[in-house]
Amino acid sequence: MAHGPKGIAFREIIEKSSNIGTVKAALRLGQEKMYKYMKLFGFYDKTGIDLPGEVAGINRPINGWSKVSMYAIPMGQEVTTTALQLACAISVIADNGYRVRPRVVKEITDPAGKVIKEFPVNVPNRVISTDTVLKMRGVLQGVVDSGTGKKAKMEDYEAGGKTGTAQKVEQGLYSHNRFIGSFIGFAPVEKPILAVVICLDEPHPVYYGGDVAAPVFRNVVNDSLRYLSSKD
Repeated sequence: MAHGPKGIAFREIIEKSSNIGTVKAALRLGQEKMYKYMKLFGFYDKTGIDLPGEVAGINRPINGWSKVSMYAIPMGQEVTTTALQLACAISVIADNGYRVRPRVVKEITDPAGKVIKEFPVNVPNRVISTDTVLKMRGVLQGVVDSGTGKKAKMEDYEAGGKTGTAQKVEQGLYSHNRFIGSFIGFAPVEKPILAVVICLDEPHPVYYGGDVAAPVFRNVVNDSLRYLSSKD
């Protein structure tokens, strides 16, 4: 989309979290491609993490979509996801376009420090191209620098991310007073080290992700990067 009285640039759609702009962008993409990339980013499957009890989000196959799905799904309605799925999805941008199965344990060592069992990373799946990764990092950095995620901005590190504000479901209907505020992001932008998901369940009185989750992301990632830097 171009700047002008009838539209805004795609970058600004993401930075300002425009629902209308997001729907228009999705309509240009088309339902087949949107479904394809929802699958590639992992929103239809369990992540396969080495923890018991994982569940997948509730997402219908394309032949189960309604006439309004192409307007609802881009805004995050008619679909559900887990924090782990969100972590894997934002990690695609952070990890140069690849989706990797998450793991909790890297290796097991004995008291002397000898490795007795390793849990190697799985072969990653290419989701998007390197060129697209670089463009999306710039767009998501704009969310933090001048968009809805300004409260995630750190002094010493550049971050990229996206705010989210989801209505909870009550008796089959979307609630107007119960929300989940979230922020997903990564840092540093040039060479990401951390990808983090923050979800707050029913925050009050403010519930927008940019207000309640972005500051938590800032504090967690800033302190974590400083710690990791001190270990080098």
